[in-house]
Amino acid sequence: MKIIINETDGEFIIPGLIRVNNDSTREEIVNKIGDTEIKHLITLDFSRLINTELLVKAFDISFNFKKGKLSFIELILCDKNDTGSWDDWSLEREVKKLEMQDEWLKNILVNTPTIMRIGSRKEEAIATYNYGWGEIISRYGAMQGYSYITIKYL
Repeated sequence: MKIIINETDGEFIIPGLIRVNNDSTREEIVNKIGDTEIKHLITLDFSRLINTELLVKAFDISFNFKKGKLSFIELILCDKNDTGSWDDWSLEREVKKLEMQDEWLKNILVNTPTIMRIGSRKEEAIATYNYGWGEIISRYGAMQGYSYITIKYL
C-alpha cells in the first residue's frame, strides 16, 4: 500500500482506505477507517519506496483535530525491531529513522524542503516543506526522543 500526499491541496491518501484533508472531521475519518480510536497503526509495505534492508514495516498514524476539523497528521516510522519500550531506544536508531523518513519524503514529494539543523543531530533536526495549505515537517526532537513527520494544516 502506498501513501500519497497531494502537494497542491494537502490531501492525504492511502488508496482504498482513506482520503482526508483539513476539511475532514473526526467522524468522517473514524467512519472511513471503521474504528472509534483517533490513533491507528496501519501496516504498509514500503519496499518500493525505501530500501528493504532498512527493515521498514509501518507508520503509526495519528489524526489530530482542532474544533472538530483535521488539524494535523503525525506519522511515526516503525521498524522491524520496534518493541515500544524505551529500554531498546538508541539515538543511532532514531537518526537512522530520520534519514529513512527524509528519503521517503524526497521520493514522494516534488517540493524541496527548507532544511534547518539546530545544534547537532542529537539535539534537533528539522526539514520543512512549505505550501499554501500548510506544511510537512520531518523532525527528530531530543525532547520527544523520536523521529516523526507532521502534515500540518493552516
